[in-house]
Amino acid sequence: MKLCIVIPRDEWRATAGVRIRYDRLVEPLRARGIEMELRSIDAFRANAASVADVFLISKCYDARSVALARLLTQSGRPVGIDFFDDYFSQTTDARFVHLRNWLRELRPYLSFALCSTPKMKAQIEPIVDGLSVQVINDPMAGLDTAALGKTLSRKLAETKRTHRLKLGWFGIGDNPHFQVGLDDVFAYADALTTLRNAGYQVELSMLTNTRALTPARLERLSRLPITPHIEEWSETAEARLTRDSLVCLLPVNAQGFSTVKSLNRAITALVGGAQVLSLGFPLYEPLSRHIYGSVAELMADLSAGRIRHSKGKLDDLARTLSEIGSADREADTVASVLKAAQPVPVAKAGVGVVLHGVQSTVAVQKGVQRLGCVSALSPLTAGKLAADVVPRFDIGGVVLEITERAAKHVSENYRDRLREIENRNGVLIYDLRLDPNEVAVSHEVPEQTRPPFMTRDFARYGRDMRLTERVLAQVFGDDVAVIRSEVRSPYHTAEGSHAR
Repeated sequence: MKLCIVIPRDEWRATAGVRIRYDRLVEPLRARGIEMELRSIDAFRANAASVADVFLISKCYDARSVALARLLTQSGRPVGIDFFDDYFSQTTDARFVHLRNWLRELRPYLSFALCSTPKMKAQIEPIVDGLSVQVINDPMAGLDTAALGKTLSRKLAETKRTHRLKLGWFGIGDNPHFQVGLDDVFAYADALTTLRNAGYQVELSMLTNTRALTPARLERLSRLPITPHIEEWSETAEARLTRDSLVCLLPVNAQGFSTVKSLNRAITALVGGAQVLSLGFPLYEPLSRHIYGSVAELMADLSAGRIRHSKGKLDDLARTLSEIGSADREADTVASVLKAAQPVPVAKAGVGVVLHGVQSTVAVQKGVQRLGCVSALSPLTAGKLAADVVPRFDIGGVVLEITERAAKHVSENYRDRLREIENRNGVLIYDLRLDPNEVAVSHEVPEQTRPPFMTRDFARYGRDMRLTERVLAQVFGDDVAVIRSEVRSPYHTAEGSHAR
């Protein structure tokens, strides 16, 4: 069996998500007869089903993944989704309308779902309408207890001798929607003051992504009680940080987005040879015997000349990690899910038409066309997209400009009404006119001359999109599958944190 994991772009192969969650399963899955491949979503074409036996969508939050999933299920391939982040349960947050709609569009084509924590499973299951969600713990890396014991003992002795406390923090420092990462560090800055006042010379090293280092965050970093040394994150730098730091500070806030995260940062720190000081929400509770939950606990142990994560407790740590992150155990679960997965029946067998809403992109437009879909604009679409269908509404009905590649999918009832109007850069363009009675548009015409995006009448969004969908169903037949494309919430401007 071959498993293809669909990723947003090739650069994503270098992320911690791939390195921790997928790369560590490659060999265990191969031992169970399953070959794993990662492939960028833009690498797929209309023959996508030939690539693998089962497909898993990972962080591809736009219409390309819906179009791909539909194509694959039509070809008899099971498709699953791996949930990394909870952008879907905040039903009162208008910033995530497009993501909730994306999941709703994708759901009919899904055979199974994976996630990394029980809390994520509890959040997602009510949303995916009966779809089975299986928890797959992030697999741990190998644990060399002999070498780790020496590292822990060396660092404790060095701290006692020099009275220098090396403190580390690592991670993605920002999120486009939530205050996390470096903002968590700022929220728990009083812990740094307590450590500094305990009589140690505290040295703080931080690893993060450069995008997070905005002028505002750099200014806040400069006001921390301890001046940090900051470097760009890399796998090599992370290994060096955990090896050299006595303690890794891992604060966690209690917002829903943060509470469903996996244990991998704490496990990485422990296996790398650092103590873990976890403040705030008890995300790392399964590791509680091996980590610190307060500065007071850490200071008490250091005053007594001991550390919680120590040479004498490594056998217990190995047992704990085996229970919550054994690569072999997780591979067994993944193999079981994949072998049981069956493709879902596709309700509509006609052509797929991707309807671009307020904010779609050229990447989406080109991607869905490569997958054999027709690309259609709506009256709300901002920006210039080379779509296959451009509708223009007025009180006299609707006129559709239709490219040659889309014209072949037009319903037989309307093909004789197609009229060639021009040859545009080698592409034949037709128009098709429908009168008001055919599409019931006389009393709800979309605005033709829209004001600038910042002042659009979003109260008309649902009505205009539904009307356009009705027109597309009229022209391409009742069996057409219309997929909406929005890369941001249609109810928010580009001037918000969601657009960063």
